Amino acid sequence: MKRKQIFISSVQSEFAHTRDKLASFINNDPYWSQFFYAFIFENLPASRRSPSDIYLGEIDKCAIYLGIFGLRYGRLNENGISATEQEFDYAIEIGRDPLIFVKKLTPKALRAKRMQALILKASTHTYTRFRNTDHLCSEVQRSLLYWQQEQNRRTAP
Repeated sequence: MKRKQIFISSVQSEFAHTRDKLASFINNDPYWSQFFYAFIFENLPASRRSPSDIYLGEIDKCAIYLGIFGLRYGRLNENGISATEQEFDYAIEIGRDPLIFVKKLTPKALRAKRMQALILKASTHTYTRFRNTDHLCSEVQRSLLYWQQEQNRRTAP
């Protein structure tokens, strides 16, 4: 059975530890690693290719776009949007299955206005809120089980 690629998308600086832990969880878990491979951009070696060419190419290969949305929006690229929003838009445009996870706010936390708009855009799909990295891993596991069940229902005679 060929493993399905999961593209993990977020503002890297906000979720560095979370992205690494989530990718390791998926790629090293005895069960999940049979079915999925998690891609995170920061595991690639340096190259002369443009970052957008790389991440859009990886989205082409993935079955699941996993978006982690928090407080920060990220730097604007040449298109005037963040890499996270460009990745989300492209994944939806080419029909990838989105799994969206939104960080719960603490009482004093403020979400960037553009991130609020991205979450609103993503709300056309069901999303799940999470408190911390461990809670996110648990919610991702639950969502992947549901995704697998949906895939089995689609292919069942």
